[in-house]
Amino acid sequence: LTLAQRLLLRIAEISERSDVIVHQQSAPWSGPLGKWASKLPADMMAFYQECNGLVFRYAFADKPDEWHGLELVSLDSDGKKMIDSYRRIYRIPRQSAKRFPEYFFQDGAVEKDAQVLFFFGSDDAWGVLMIGEGESATFHHWDNDGFVSYRESSFTKLIERLMDRGFAHTWLYSDSHPDTDAVMARLATPAPPRP
Repeated sequence: LTLAQRLLLRIAEISERSDVIVHQQSAPWSGPLGKWASKLPADMMAFYQECNGLVFRYAFADKPDEWHGLELVSLDSDGKKMIDSYRRIYRIPRQSAKRFPEYFFQDGAVEKDAQVLFFFGSDDAWGVLMIGEGESATFHHWDNDGFVSYRESSFTKLIERLMDRGFAHTWLYSDSHPDTDAVMARLATPAPPRP
């Protein structure tokens, strides 16, 4: 299976559990992505050609106010704009760091001329940034205090980590996290499927 297919399968496995409430889910955006080919690593480009953005949020039935999931922002066909596929609005486009809103980065967190793509999460909370382009791009955790921490040099490893950790809201932390561990333990325990 491709990376995108494995992600969709993992979403389906979680969604069919009777102890899970699915709060939100969107379909991928459509349209040609050829203008992104030189800007994304090959594995990320292949993924987005199959699954151009996706929102999936869930909670366990006994804790309905919690949330886990993912928000992959969609790519527009122009090679620059980003689209929130759930709300159908534009998000921060791919651009140099100096063009991001003033509050976005702590001083010195990202070189001002670096190309930055905010492709995962919510720009008012936290997310994942791709810094650079093509095969030299790297992936970083961003929080709404403007702190940026390196996570991966591979898009595939990043998405595999997300899936392995059951889309727990703390999946991106580099070390073990009790909330992530609890979600993983819960998902490792079989639950009957929905009727």
